[in-house]
Amino acid sequence: MINKIFIYGTLHHSMGNRYSRFLERNAQYMGVATKKGKLFNIGRYPGAVKSHNPEDKIKGYLYSVEDIEHLLNTLDEYEGYDKSSPNQSLFKRERVLVEDKNNKKHLAWIYWYNKPTDEKKEIDRGDFLAFRERKVKNKIVA
Repeated sequence: MINKIFIYGTLHHSMGNRYSRFLERNAQYMGVATKKGKLFNIGRYPGAVKSHNPEDKIKGYLYSVEDIEHLLNTLDEYEGYDKSSPNQSLFKRERVLVEDKNNKKHLAWIYWYNKPTDEKKEIDRGDFLAFRERKVKNKIVA
């Protein structure tokens, strides 16, 4: 079984939520990675969607996991993924190839957003943490 996961949003350790702490305790950080796709602002979290444009990149973080089944079962709950009805789920989990900063490819799990994005705003450069930081700075300045 694939023992890596690619995350791009609220599971990042800087978010400080229960699930990001769970990931930190149960996985080994490998570094920054990218995946072809687009990232949208869904509200309190981002949603990644597939793209056919090679210029569209999602910036994320790659982790290696010893007990991947335990980790995925817990994260499935957080991401609103139901194995028994994936098409009805908020996010769908899938195996994908991601690329690390040295252009090495890794097979990893990702959660794709599974709802319409027509009325959602795309996150610039597919970088949720930079988007969030700009949002916080704008609130402080405003």
